[in-house]
Amino acid sequence: MENKMDRELFGDDCHYYSRPNVPERQIGEYWDTDIERRIRNLLTSQQADVKERVEHTCRQFNPIIRDHLRSETALRLSLGDRRQSVPYQVVDGIPISLARKLEELPDPILLILLQNRWLLKNGESALNLLQNHLHSIFRILDKEDSGEGEALRTSSFFIKEILDKLDTFKLQDMIKDINEDVLGAYFFRVPTIQIYWMPIAIVAGLLDVSVESLSFVVLTHELSHAYTHIGLDIDGGQWNTDKFANTSKMIVEGLAQFYTESVCRKHENRQPDVLTAFNKFLEKQSEPYTHFKNWPQEHAAEVVRFSMISTRSNNICHYDRFIDELNDNSKKIKQ
Repeated sequence: MENKMDRELFGDDCHYYSRPNVPERQIGEYWDTDIERRIRNLLTSQQADVKERVEHTCRQFNPIIRDHLRSETALRLSLGDRRQSVPYQVVDGIPISLARKLEELPDPILLILLQNRWLLKNGESALNLLQNHLHSIFRILDKEDSGEGEALRTSSFFIKEILDKLDTFKLQDMIKDINEDVLGAYFFRVPTIQIYWMPIAIVAGLLDVSVESLSFVVLTHELSHAYTHIGLDIDGGQWNTDKFANTSKMIVEGLAQFYTESVCRKHENRQPDVLTAFNKFLEKQSEPYTHFKNWPQEHAAEVVRFSMISTRSNNICHYDRFIDELNDNSKKIKQ
């Protein structure tokens, strides 16, 4: 099953999170490019507390997500006297692959307009409603038209112009062109996790989901990377870091997505919007993040867990071999 995406490795040097340390630009003082500074100013002018909301969500759900992952994967970051620490940090900054896409926009203000497209659409509908019933409204107000009708028509036309222009900037589709994590990152050689509040705020607005629900999804995804990589199995086994790096992105991202969806489903009774956020984001992602949906569905939790352990133990790095492993385990469990 040859797939061009199978040739891309999770730990390719081109991916910023494959570095042996965390980039200095995202530690301590702000390190601004012009696009980052302008977007930060725009985001904080709209939602002054957005970074704090991301931080609060991660702080609140970090232990809960880890509990779910221990249960789902049967892997632990501590076993006996062995301990693995995977801290996370909510930081400023926009990964370069996303920043390049944003720089293609003529002005970052488009991000705010795109985030609020639904509001503009509702405004256009409201103005059209008033225009359609203007004479009756004037009777109710007991007044004559002194220019209000023309002002409504002008405003409605202006909003329509904005909406038509926004539709030419397919920013949501740009996400599909990015084949790496840009809302958060697992620096697997450190190991540590960074959560990027600015991209989360942008994408949450584009998807019309809450910052909190998308933050939950991002933290879960990055923790899933950590658990599948350095989580200890019952025998104390882990995924060798160099082998992990040289494994197809289709496998590594597929596993992270599978467990992210599983955790979101487990948490659905308490916060149904996290699964909504996961699914809306999934619709905009590229194949390494979506192909797990084609994996065997029956007894999926067992099939994927057995296949993951086998992949780690036997250094399975090609996606076609991983698919064979999934299918073999699916047949065994059905017998």
